[in-house]
Amino acid sequence: MNMNNKSKGIESNQHVLTTKIKEIIAQTVHNLMHPLDFYLVSEIENPLLKPAIGYIRYSSLKQKDKYSVDIQKQEILQRAKEEGYYILLWCVDEAVSATHNRAIDRPWMQVLYQTALLDEFQGAIFFYDDSRISRQTSDFVLQVYKPLVMLRPYLKFYCSDYSGVWDPDDVLTQIRSLINSHKSEELRNKTLAYQSTILKLEQRPASHLPYGYIKGTENKPKIDVSNGQAYVVFLIYYLSSWGYSNKVIAKFLNACKIRSPKGTDWTQGTIDKILHNYFYLGHTSWNVRESRNNSKRKPIGQFELFPGTHTGIVPHYLGVLVDQIRNFKSTYGQKMETPFLLKDLLKCVQCDCVLEAKNTTSGKSNSSRRVYRCNSCKEFIVIDTIHEITFQQLFSYLSINHKQMFEGSKKLLNKWKENLKKQSKEIDKDKEYVIFLERTLDYELIGHEQELKQEANLMLSELQSIQEKILHLEEQIDILLEDENLETLFNNFFECKHEALSQTELRCFTLHFIKEIKYDFKTKKPAIEFSKTPFLTLEGWGKLTTN
Repeated sequence: MNMNNKSKGIESNQHVLTTKIKEIIAQTVHNLMHPLDFYLVSEIENPLLKPAIGYIRYSSLKQKDKYSVDIQKQEILQRAKEEGYYILLWCVDEAVSATHNRAIDRPWMQVLYQTALLDEFQGAIFFYDDSRISRQTSDFVLQVYKPLVMLRPYLKFYCSDYSGVWDPDDVLTQIRSLINSHKSEELRNKTLAYQSTILKLEQRPASHLPYGYIKGTENKPKIDVSNGQAYVVFLIYYLSSWGYSNKVIAKFLNACKIRSPKGTDWTQGTIDKILHNYFYLGHTSWNVRESRNNSKRKPIGQFELFPGTHTGIVPHYLGVLVDQIRNFKSTYGQKMETPFLLKDLLKCVQCDCVLEAKNTTSGKSNSSRRVYRCNSCKEFIVIDTIHEITFQQLFSYLSINHKQMFEGSKKLLNKWKENLKKQSKEIDKDKEYVIFLERTLDYELIGHEQELKQEANLMLSELQSIQEKILHLEEQIDILLEDENLETLFNNFFECKHEALSQTELRCFTLHFIKEIKYDFKTKKPAIEFSKTPFLTLEGWGKLTTN
């Protein structure tokens, strides 16, 4: 009877413990890579054994299918059994570097830490070897071990590759920790040296190829059309070039049952990564992120970019259009899915004010009443009226001026290219002048040697950054000046019919070709100023470089 009561007490305690562990996992780990029962054991094989936590870690995705987890599991299970424990919870940090991630920053180490502090947990912690918990010599000891032992003095740690309780103050343990740290640093230095050598040869260092590519020959990746991934990448760029948001594109792909690169549903972030990856345009980029812990992209000129290193999935004209849409969204707002197709383009002739897009539909009305309204004179025009007039004129204008716009764009692009070259030469002169001043200033009289040198270096860095942007733009113009690319770009628009375009596509179309519409409320007539060319992103640079 006493044994039955004891058994029931153990089961009750385990139920409370597992419930709390589930809550910790839900709050700490956002994307489980396996079902919950992979981590949390539901049944006790032997009630006499005490519960314990097993910690497993591997650094790279390359190790995922190499039995790393299974090997660590078997060793930990054997050691736990020898010490009189069973593993209740497996904390598995997969593809998590211990060199770049402190112990307490790893998600499953956080689960381990919080679980060990539960009153219901009276067990121990097991791991495979010292390198699994740390490669920074002291982070695990200072952030996990010492705080836990101070709050739970009975808590014991075991390493599966040697006997006895694990002790961070033991000389052999400290030696192993130093060796692990040294190995990690040595490997890091070798990797950086290899990457630097390969980049100097303008080749892509060995790394995971982007979605849509497979290994080819002679260091040249090959476009993968076997499972349709390359077509998906092209579709993403195409939809984005027509103004569709990342959210809409992700929703569309999910509705089509197309899986993301990770085999899961598409998200806005996944779409964004593909649209910002120069690899799809045939270029190799490296060190694009601010840092390992900061995923913000560096601006062009601050990371390595090697153009034309391989065959791109996305044609250059499509990349130009996607950049242009990005520029439109920055200027006119992120939302392209709007019934106000002429928002921020209409101006009142009498007041010289931009008309406000306004929904004046009353709450009781069954019909919609959207208008463009002048906040100064209070005059307004219903959107359907001005849209009909505008699009009739726009498509008529494009039909008549197709050839003239094509030839005019070529001339304008060549003019911008000349201006960019002149600007680059001027920057060369500015750089020489800064270097001359830095060398000839009498620092002893001024007394600010260090400050002036830093200022000179900063100016040189800024001038170099501008020059690299100009060079990148020159390359874009050269690509567009190829007749095939330019003609494809124009046909992308001129073959369109008004009735076949969605609201988003019409908004996009409008921003490409209309610079401004001045509406006269007295005569009830608009005066449309058309853009000289659809290359508005480049047009801004063209104006900038004419000064």
